[in-house]
Amino acid sequence: MKANFLSSVSHELKTPLTSIKMFAEMMARGRVMKVEKVQEYSRLINKEASRLENLIGAILNYTRMEHGTGAFKWEKLDFSVCVKKVFEAVEDIGVEKGLSFKTHFDPKVYVMGDYTALYSLAQNLIENAIKYTNVPGDIEIKVYNEDDRAVFSVIDTGVGIPSSEQKNIFNDFYRVGDEMTRSTKGSGLGLAIVKRVAETHKATISLVSKPGKGSNFTVRFRKVD
Repeated sequence: MKANFLSSVSHELKTPLTSIKMFAEMMARGRVMKVEKVQEYSRLINKEASRLENLIGAILNYTRMEHGTGAFKWEKLDFSVCVKKVFEAVEDIGVEKGLSFKTHFDPKVYVMGDYTALYSLAQNLIENAIKYTNVPGDIEIKVYNEDDRAVFSVIDTGVGIPSSEQKNIFNDFYRVGDEMTRSTKGSGLGLAIVKRVAETHKATISLVSKPGKGSNFTVRFRKVD
């Protein structure tokens, strides 16, 4: 799996770099004269650069997780505020795709944790829901208090995950091996990072999913007053 990961990462790094170099070279040589084309190519360069940034971010996050709790900065924080910021950062991607969102953020959902790590956990789960939900599709994001737990859930109407694959999806470098992933890009680190963040924060993850019926990822943290 690690060999496949390295091959996949090399390909994913090379693809956006090739596009960025091509568009930048055309603009630098003055081959693009129309303002509309300059704007279009600039948007494409920015989009491909964001792909690189996300991939590198995933690799750096994964590396940080391998160093254990010593690499974490622990503080009391409102997880609703954290998840809301993630949602605001990625909402446009889903809206542009044609997806509908429903959100619910309870106030004062306090947990003890590392903000960067928790942000990464929320980002990976929400981005996965966007990635694997086709139009027309719905995604529901909730953060709420439940007894002594702070609960975060992401529910989508996407392609779903076969029961035979569910035990493996949190493994490092693993990607579901069917047509679902052949048309989508990813490093295989997203859910591995989610698992490591959850374990470090002594949280539990549950998954309910059926092919063609969507997925429900729920993470439960220890709540603090």
